[in-house]
Amino acid sequence: RFCGNELEDLIGTEEAKAADEILVAAEAKLQKEIHDLISGAKAAFAALSAEERTQKTNGAVKDIKSLMDWKSLSRKCPACDAAGVMKGQVVKVLEPKATADSIEERTIIMPAEFICVCCGLHLPSHQHLFHAGMGDQFTTTNSVDPKDFYGIEFDPSDYFSDDYGND
Repeated sequence: RFCGNELEDLIGTEEAKAADEILVAAEAKLQKEIHDLISGAKAAFAALSAEERTQKTNGAVKDIKSLMDWKSLSRKCPACDAAGVMKGQVVKVLEPKATADSIEERTIIMPAEFICVCCGLHLPSHQHLFHAGMGDQFTTTNSVDPKDFYGIEFDPSDYFSDDYGND
Protein backbone atom coordinates (compact mmCIF):
# COMPACT_ATOMS: atom_id res chain seq x y z
CA ARG A 1 0.00 0.00 0.00
CA PHE A 2 1.10 3.53 -0.76
CA CYS A 3 -0.91 6.60 0.25
CA GLY A 4 -3.98 4.43 0.73
CA ASN A 5 -3.66 2.84 -2.71
CA GLU A 6 -2.86 -0.72 -3.74
CA LEU A 7 -0.25 -1.34 -6.42
CA GLU A 8 -2.94 -2.19 -8.98
CA ASP A 9 -4.58 1.22 -8.34
CA LEU A 10 -1.30 2.89 -9.29
CA ILE A 11 -0.12 0.83 -12.28
CA GLY A 12 -3.07 -1.31 -13.33
CA THR A 13 -4.17 -4.88 -12.63
CA GLU A 14 -2.04 -6.69 -15.25
CA GLU A 15 1.15 -4.78 -14.38
CA ALA A 16 0.58 -5.31 -10.64
CA LYS A 17 0.11 -9.03 -11.21
CA ALA A 18 3.36 -9.18 -13.22
CA ALA A 19 5.19 -7.21 -10.51
CA ASP A 20 3.93 -9.64 -7.84
CA GLU A 21 5.18 -12.60 -9.89
CA ILE A 22 8.59 -10.96 -10.30
CA LEU A 23 8.82 -10.33 -6.56
CA VAL A 24 7.83 -13.91 -5.71
CA ALA A 25 10.44 -15.26 -8.16
CA ALA A 26 13.16 -12.95 -6.77
CA GLU A 27 12.26 -14.01 -3.23
CA ALA A 28 12.47 -17.72 -4.14
CA LYS A 29 15.80 -17.17 -5.90
CA LEU A 30 17.24 -15.40 -2.84
CA GLN A 31 16.00 -18.13 -0.46
CA LYS A 32 17.64 -20.78 -2.65
CA GLU A 33 20.88 -18.79 -2.78
CA ILE A 34 20.96 -18.50 1.03
CA HIS A 35 20.14 -22.19 1.46
CA ASP A 36 22.95 -23.08 -0.97
CA LEU A 37 25.45 -20.81 0.82
CA ILE A 38 24.69 -22.34 4.22
CA SER A 39 24.55 -25.92 2.90
CA GLY A 40 27.82 -25.48 1.00
CA ALA A 41 29.65 -24.11 4.03
CA LYS A 42 28.19 -26.87 6.22
CA ALA A 43 29.26 -29.60 3.77
CA ALA A 44 32.77 -28.15 3.38
CA PHE A 45 33.19 -27.95 7.15
CA ALA A 46 31.86 -31.52 7.64
CA ALA A 47 34.32 -32.79 5.01
CA LEU A 48 37.26 -31.70 7.20
CA SER A 49 38.85 -34.15 9.59
CA ALA A 50 37.84 -33.94 13.26
CA GLU A 51 41.26 -32.47 14.07
CA GLU A 52 40.94 -29.78 11.38
CA ARG A 53 37.43 -28.87 12.57
CA THR A 54 38.69 -28.53 16.16
CA GLN A 55 41.65 -26.38 15.07
CA LYS A 56 39.40 -24.12 12.99
CA THR A 57 36.83 -23.80 15.77
CA ASN A 58 39.46 -22.95 18.39
CA GLY A 59 41.22 -20.54 16.03
CA ALA A 60 37.97 -18.80 15.13
CA VAL A 61 37.57 -17.45 18.66
CA LYS A 62 40.69 -15.30 18.40
CA ASP A 63 40.31 -14.58 14.66
CA ILE A 64 36.89 -12.99 15.06
CA LYS A 65 38.27 -10.46 17.54
CA SER A 66 40.11 -8.74 14.68
CA LEU A 67 36.82 -8.42 12.78
CA MET A 68 34.82 -7.00 15.68
CA ASP A 69 34.04 -3.35 16.27
CA TRP A 70 31.42 -1.55 18.37
CA LYS A 71 28.71 -2.30 15.77
CA SER A 72 29.39 -6.06 15.85
CA LEU A 73 28.57 -9.04 17.99
CA SER A 74 29.54 -12.68 18.13
CA ARG A 75 26.84 -14.98 16.76
CA LYS A 76 26.61 -18.74 16.25
CA CYS A 77 27.13 -19.75 12.64
CA PRO A 78 24.12 -21.51 11.05
CA ALA A 79 26.46 -23.79 9.08
CA CYS A 80 29.07 -24.98 11.59
CA ASP A 81 27.87 -23.73 15.01
CA ALA A 82 31.18 -21.91 15.63
CA ALA A 83 31.32 -18.26 16.66
CA GLY A 84 31.04 -15.83 13.76
CA VAL A 85 30.82 -12.05 13.47
CA MET A 86 27.56 -10.21 12.89
CA LYS A 87 28.32 -6.71 11.64
CA GLY A 88 25.69 -4.02 11.47
CA GLN A 89 24.64 -0.48 10.65
CA VAL A 90 23.38 2.09 13.12
CA VAL A 91 19.60 2.44 13.12
CA LYS A 92 19.21 4.73 16.12
CA VAL A 93 21.30 6.12 18.96
CA LEU A 94 19.27 6.05 22.17
CA GLU A 95 19.31 8.71 24.87
CA PRO A 96 22.34 8.26 27.18
CA LYS A 97 21.44 6.88 30.60
CA ALA A 98 23.29 7.56 33.87
CA THR A 99 24.14 4.56 36.04
CA ALA A 100 25.82 4.45 39.47
CA ASP A 101 29.33 4.89 38.06
CA SER A 102 29.07 5.55 34.31
CA ILE A 103 27.02 6.91 31.44
CA GLU A 104 25.58 4.18 29.19
CA GLU A 105 25.35 4.94 25.49
CA ARG A 106 23.04 2.46 23.74
CA THR A 107 22.73 2.05 19.99
CA ILE A 108 20.25 -0.01 17.98
CA ILE A 109 22.00 -1.88 15.18
CA MET A 110 20.55 -3.53 12.07
CA PRO A 111 22.49 -6.64 11.00
CA ALA A 112 24.19 -6.06 7.64
CA GLU A 113 26.72 -8.89 7.24
CA PHE A 114 27.74 -12.21 8.80
CA ILE A 115 31.21 -13.73 8.53
CA CYS A 116 32.31 -17.12 9.86
CA VAL A 117 36.08 -17.57 9.75
CA CYS A 118 35.66 -21.21 10.76
CA CYS A 119 33.67 -22.55 7.78
CA GLY A 120 33.91 -19.53 5.45
CA LEU A 121 30.20 -18.71 5.40
CA HIS A 122 29.58 -15.12 4.32
CA LEU A 123 26.08 -13.63 4.28
CA PRO A 124 26.66 -10.19 2.69
CA SER A 125 23.44 -8.27 3.32
CA HIS A 126 20.56 -7.72 5.71
CA GLN A 127 18.28 -9.43 3.20
CA HIS A 128 20.45 -12.57 3.37
CA LEU A 129 20.53 -12.44 7.16
CA PHE A 130 16.77 -11.92 7.39
CA HIS A 131 16.03 -15.00 5.29
CA ALA A 132 18.59 -17.03 7.28
CA GLY A 133 16.71 -16.15 10.48
CA MET A 134 19.46 -13.79 11.67
CA GLY A 135 17.94 -10.42 10.77
CA ASP A 136 16.77 -9.20 14.19
CA GLN A 137 18.12 -5.85 15.33
CA PHE A 138 20.40 -5.79 18.35
CA THR A 139 21.53 -3.17 20.84
CA THR A 140 25.10 -2.35 21.78
CA THR A 141 25.97 -0.64 25.06
CA ASN A 142 29.06 1.45 25.70
CA SER A 143 29.84 2.54 29.26
CA VAL A 144 31.62 5.89 29.46
CA ASP A 145 33.18 7.55 32.48
CA PRO A 146 31.13 10.69 33.30
CA LYS A 147 34.35 12.72 33.23
CA ASP A 148 34.95 11.71 29.62
CA PHE A 149 31.28 11.96 28.62
CA TYR A 150 31.02 15.59 29.78
CA GLY A 151 34.61 16.51 28.83
CA ILE A 152 35.61 17.39 32.39
CA GLU A 153 39.31 18.11 32.86
CA PHE A 154 40.27 17.09 36.39
CA ASP A 155 43.73 17.21 37.94
CA PRO A 156 43.78 16.38 41.69
CA SER A 157 46.89 18.54 42.20
CA ASP A 158 44.74 21.60 41.47
CA TYR A 159 42.85 20.91 44.70
CA PHE A 160 45.55 19.63 47.03
CA SER A 161 48.96 21.02 47.90
CA ASP A 162 52.00 19.33 49.42
CA ASP A 163 51.28 21.03 52.72
CA TYR A 164 47.68 19.82 52.89
CA GLY A 165 47.03 18.12 56.26
CA ASN A 166 50.42 19.11 57.75
CA ASP A 167 49.11 21.40 60.47
